[in-house]
Amino acid sequence: MKNNKKNTPLVCCLKKYSRGKNLRMHMPCHQARLGFLPDAEQLDVTELGFNDNLNSPDGVIADSQRLFAELFGAKQAHFLTNGSSQGIFAFLGLLAGKTLLVEKDAHVSVNRGAKLFGVKLIFVETITKEVVEQNIEKHFISGVLVRFPDYFGKIVDLKGIYQKTSQNNVLLFVDGAHGAHFGLSKYLPYHPVGYCDACVVSTHKTLGAFTQTAVILTQNEKIGEQLKKTINLTSTTSPSYVLMASIDYARDYADRFAEKKLDELYANVKAFCQKLPSGLKALPTDDFCKLCLDFGRIGIFGKAWDICRIVQRRLRFVLFGNIYYKSRLKQTAKSFKVFSKAGFFGS
Repeated sequence: MKNNKKNTPLVCCLKKYSRGKNLRMHMPCHQARLGFLPDAEQLDVTELGFNDNLNSPDGVIADSQRLFAELFGAKQAHFLTNGSSQGIFAFLGLLAGKTLLVEKDAHVSVNRGAKLFGVKLIFVETITKEVVEQNIEKHFISGVLVRFPDYFGKIVDLKGIYQKTSQNNVLLFVDGAHGAHFGLSKYLPYHPVGYCDACVVSTHKTLGAFTQTAVILTQNEKIGEQLKKTINLTSTTSPSYVLMASIDYARDYADRFAEKKLDELYANVKAFCQKLPSGLKALPTDDFCKLCLDFGRIGIFGKAWDICRIVQRRLRFVLFGNIYYKSRLKQTAKSFKVFSKAGFFGS
């Protein structure tokens, strides 16, 4: 029997959240202030000839990708509509049947891609140039995958690692999912594209594009051409033009405003950290946009999502929570942190 009453639980959930007066300290970075496509339905189209084709771009998509590459000093940029995970898959596609050196707490997409392409994974705690040198001959490493930054804004000596991999004809790929904004401010680390064979960045995490968007960047045109093929292996033949257009819009916004807004944000974050109440500490990080708060000193323990709910209920701050044991810092275990993304859109 048909029910004429609307029954859309997901739509209702999202609309209820959007009506709330919440401070969005979570992905995506645009915080609902991007000012892009209020009428997205009108621009949601498929390949129509005049609007190019992501699987083999030579028109407006190619132009948009070129502008993105230019902003970050790369030779090629490749848009993705399945997140940085798709970029990781593309990297692993180049190493099919070979061996990859990777960190133990790498993103889950690494394990999934390894199964898909038959890549053997060698896990280490942390990747340094010394660790790379030790494992190249021992395990016949063909590639290295390193995060830059990690989930909490910490970076590695990417320049030193790249020097070591280049000397040994080993490919270096960077999971830069949380560093799409790097290089846009003097207060931020350098962009990884200049010190690897290819990197992938999540434009929805810190650059303001819509959820599920990412971009692969490379300085090596030969590798770029190879990546085009492996990207298409895990790409839909009907990529969302709304998602791709949001990358284009976010890139243009960043090109015009990011430096000024990020510099202002740096001062605001610094002032915020200085005014934290006694016992609540902001942990050191290389990315000032990532606020890592230690609640253990004020006696709040438990699952990170529980802490996020408390903050949301009392302060209407909606955080993106993650669990990080202090044992990684060689301190007392089970003190959890919650990290928040300080976006620059609409600030």
